Amino acid sequence: DGLLMQELIKPRWILDGNFTRTLPLRLRYCDTVIYLDFSGMQCVYGVIQRLFKNYGKSRPDMGGDCPERFDREKWTFLKAVWKFNKQNRKRYADWLCESGVTVIRLKSRRQATRFLRDL
Repeated sequence: DGLLMQELIKPRWILDGNFTRTLPLRLRYCDTVIYLDFSGMQCVYGVIQRLFKNYGKSRPDMGGDCPERFDREKWTFLKAVWKFNKQNRKRYADWLCESGVTVIRLKSRRQATRFLRDL
């Protein structure tokens, strides 16, 4: 958490992820959240697409020697991705609403692409 706090106290920063343990803390220090509120199907499709594109290779966004493969862990991950919204969407929406931060909610990859293009 010390490393996270070093980032949060900077005047400008970008963090990504939905890490439940640190989300309330991050929300206290941010002014805007870009919420990629994709359906479970969209997210699973993205994982599978990434798996096929990088199978047997380490992705540039992953640390060290971590080649993509389809194994028990990947299957467990796919199930977690599929169930994420059902298990977490309301809690995350409540946190975002209570935080008072500006929320930019993007419901599809197309919306995300347009948003980035228009920045």
